[in-house]
Amino acid sequence: KIRVEVEEAHPPSNAMDYFADDGCDAFLGRTGILIAGSLAAGAMASYVAFWSLRYFCKSAKRTATVFFMDLAKIALGQGLGWLINVLSTKSNTVASHKLDSLAWYFPTFLAEEVISVPLAVLLGVLLTLLARTLGRDRAVGKWTEPVHYFGRYEPDDVASQDLLGGRPSGPRPSWWATQLVLWLACVAAARIVGSIVVVATNSLGEASPFYLLARRIHELDWACDSKQWVFAGALRATVFLLQILLVDVCTKYTAPTLRSGRGSASTPALAVGSRVRAMWKYAKQYDDELSFEAGDLLIIEGEVPGEELWFRARLGNQSGLIPSNYVVDEGASPIGAR
Repeated sequence: KIRVEVEEAHPPSNAMDYFADDGCDAFLGRTGILIAGSLAAGAMASYVAFWSLRYFCKSAKRTATVFFMDLAKIALGQGLGWLINVLSTKSNTVASHKLDSLAWYFPTFLAEEVISVPLAVLLGVLLTLLARTLGRDRAVGKWTEPVHYFGRYEPDDVASQDLLGGRPSGPRPSWWATQLVLWLACVAAARIVGSIVVVATNSLGEASPFYLLARRIHELDWACDSKQWVFAGALRATVFLLQILLVDVCTKYTAPTLRSGRGSASTPALAVGSRVRAMWKYAKQYDDELSFEAGDLLIIEGEVPGEELWFRARLGNQSGLIPSNYVVDEGASPIGAR
């Protein structure tokens, strides 16, 4: 009798009110917590395993250090995107059609991935293009260079140890951190746009494709934990892995081949006091080296014992080591060319 009175006291006023929130949440309960903890870890582990296979087969073009820097940047971006996705799901659950949050989770994240991921990549490409354009000005370029290309964490001029006569160089954490901030900004902006599109589409009511999908999920006669494993787990992990692959392919960087005149060669004979012109910019990696810009005129001070391609030179009132295949003898071909 009590149950009959309760049912009569709360009749469904329309089709949408019928689908009231039954409390099934994507990431609540032991199953939800387990899914939340293993979702990203499983996708990341799969991607690392894929790269490792390529690495051991000698087909990977990135070093392990650069790969994991790329992966960390993508993972933090995905974490921010996931947080915004969960907040959007909650918003849809409360404000839209009162379906439970698990039913809304899959349509919401699917819509945002289709819209937001390509948009984030596009924003990143446009911003790096803008940075390269502004960087043509030498004064501005020293500030924009870290974000000229996603996935490039050091100048191309020092990317090859052979080019630098065996002197090691490596990725710069400051460049990675700068790119991380830029990428997080792109992700946040794209996710917000995606959320707005979903909300706008939901204004169509029951005609909204996202609502229709959420309703189908809600109507499934499955236990809550089963829905969690399928929609918040397996399907989400699959899309997540594909998303990582897409973002990585679009944002990783492959250094260009060395330009003519920059290969290794026998040590050129340079007399003390001879003048050389810098062909490319070089940023020093060690305290005993000398930084210079393309076009600078340097004075050779002498050879460096044990360093085949290095000479000591002076620029203004500064002195230090320079890579000889970055300069050209005034009136001659580039040193070390051919």
